[in-house]
Amino acid sequence: MDEPRSRKATFQLRTANYNDHSSSRRSSSVLSRSHSPSPTPSETYQGNPVIVGVCAMDIKARSKAMREILTRLVARGRGNIEVKVFGDKVILDEDVENWPRCDILISFFSTDFPLRKAVEYVKLRSPVCINDLAMQELLWDRRCVLRILDHVGVPCPHRVEVSRDGGPTISEDVKAQVEATIELKLEWPVNGPEYKLREDKDAIIVNGKVVEKPFVEKPVSGEDHNINIYFRGGGGRRLFRKIGNQSSVYDPDLVEPRTDGSYIYEEFIDVENAEDIKVYTVGSTYTHAETRKSPVIDGLVRRNTEGKEIRFITRLSDEEVLWARKICEGFGQRVCGFDVLRPKGSERSMVIDVNGWSFVKGNESYYDRVSDILAELCFKVSVTPTRRTIPQEFLQVSNTISSQASSPRMVSGDVTPTTNSNNAAPESGAGSGSWMLKANVTVFRHADRTPKQKLKYSFPVNEPWTQPFIKLLNGATEEIFLREREQLNLIVSELYDALKFSALHHRTFLFAIFSDNGGKVDPNDRRLHELYARAKALFDLVAPQEYGIEASEKEEIGVLTSLPLLRKIVADLEAVRNSGGSGLTVYFTKESHIHTLVNLVLYSGLPIANPRIPELDYSSHITFELYERSGGHNKTDKEYSIRLSISEGAHSSNVLDSALDARHALNVKPRR
Repeated sequence: MDEPRSRKATFQLRTANYNDHSSSRRSSSVLSRSHSPSPTPSETYQGNPVIVGVCAMDIKARSKAMREILTRLVARGRGNIEVKVFGDKVILDEDVENWPRCDILISFFSTDFPLRKAVEYVKLRSPVCINDLAMQELLWDRRCVLRILDHVGVPCPHRVEVSRDGGPTISEDVKAQVEATIELKLEWPVNGPEYKLREDKDAIIVNGKVVEKPFVEKPVSGEDHNINIYFRGGGGRRLFRKIGNQSSVYDPDLVEPRTDGSYIYEEFIDVENAEDIKVYTVGSTYTHAETRKSPVIDGLVRRNTEGKEIRFITRLSDEEVLWARKICEGFGQRVCGFDVLRPKGSERSMVIDVNGWSFVKGNESYYDRVSDILAELCFKVSVTPTRRTIPQEFLQVSNTISSQASSPRMVSGDVTPTTNSNNAAPESGAGSGSWMLKANVTVFRHADRTPKQKLKYSFPVNEPWTQPFIKLLNGATEEIFLREREQLNLIVSELYDALKFSALHHRTFLFAIFSDNGGKVDPNDRRLHELYARAKALFDLVAPQEYGIEASEKEEIGVLTSLPLLRKIVADLEAVRNSGGSGLTVYFTKESHIHTLVNLVLYSGLPIANPRIPELDYSSHITFELYERSGGHNKTDKEYSIRLSISEGAHSSNVLDSALDARHALNVKPRR
């Protein structure tokens, strides 16, 4: 069988010595800009490097904002600060005894992160934690958040709670820690509340407390962002995590509150300039605040040409800065974010939520300041005798640090896990089993290319070779009606692709032809969205069957189509394993090969965390990562592990509402 028509690009990384005789190989080098970072206390320190561990899911630990800060932090350390990113492989699959050792730990919860496992690591190794891991459990429940805000003297909107679950589930250790640090007992009544809607349905009454409409209904779970706002006289607005350019929708039938769970009901705050304020803290003395358009206005998200939500830097009042310090200390989260509302006609703001670990995106000055603060912390930890006590000075970071750092930026690749450390020798069997990334082989589906140059011509209807076209037309001369299942199977993928292509490149025309008058589109007219959703549902059902219907068929077609490519991948991984170096290999192939390759992996019998394969759009890719660790008495025994991940590529589940810049392009989704 012929080799798959795929292009291969090989990059040399660090000590990689990757030889390949493919005629289509392309080499590339990693570009960087040298710079001279601003002086830091670490220049005069000559001891062992301070190890900063980053224990968070890869989607967070390797985000652009985190990379910007970590590269600046390493630069300011001038060889005295080393960063270890644990990685999903270590965090999810390894026992905490085998996690890398570190002096300072950056760790925070996100989706799929094993928080309690990370807490066990902290108990075992006792690193200095930037954010208290155990206390992050409090952020899971909005009732705990609001109770602590009340206790530390941070104003919140008037509220009532309807708890149908017996109250928050909090570990006894965390309860004891809260009581010891801020002298607050976290207890809730066992009996459920007396709840009713007033007869005119314009107020909710809970245990005798009344909250008039408009009020806000929030699920108690901090991870649930399906929030409702109920208006006086009926109707309301449903808020949700941003989907494209939409963050909320008006619902005229939203009258009675939900009764399927536990909720918090807050008075609705009419804010100044229709804006919310997002506050970001680093330590107790540095805050950064930005305003954004409130989602309760019309639900439309304002974005810039890079697809980011438009925000504006704002100045906090002295009282709001004081609240930031109280929140940091009350929750034990030195790096965190919280939401502030400034009511119309009032001089006093209110805090409505605490978000835990949060970074500003796309602000160079912020990145410089954060790296300065963390670098100073690293130096203070390095001079302590045990490196196991957090300097109290971190809560009052030196104000002599310039808020406008003058050092140029450093550009480099992702910070990768490493086991190389000049620190004191670890205890026997501890820390020696850390996984190190050795090889990365990624297969991409090529991006959207220039359309093929196709010829259009007329043909005679009485020739035998034209009969399939005539049959498809079904006797029609102007409009074609396809009602049979077999006919729909012929064109369903083209219908979905045509809608998606037009939504990206000819959106104005697409909306115009579906409007009644060909002019401005009514935002409440969802007929085009419904058509797109139905076309996508058909596409998701029919398109994967092109590569086999039954499992045996998918496997057979996968072997016939992508086995040569899979052999190349295996050879690449084996070459790195045997050479002792490291390497990155990237293949670019077409849609059929990426689908069949994924099917081969899916039906190989390997344990797959999420067997549901998403739509593999342009620039979708599957990644094979080879990890290595040393074991045995002299650490000469090598153990290997392969981790697979997949990205759906430049894809949006709501392309009709996605923000587009001049390139008319979607961002590539991260691997998972």
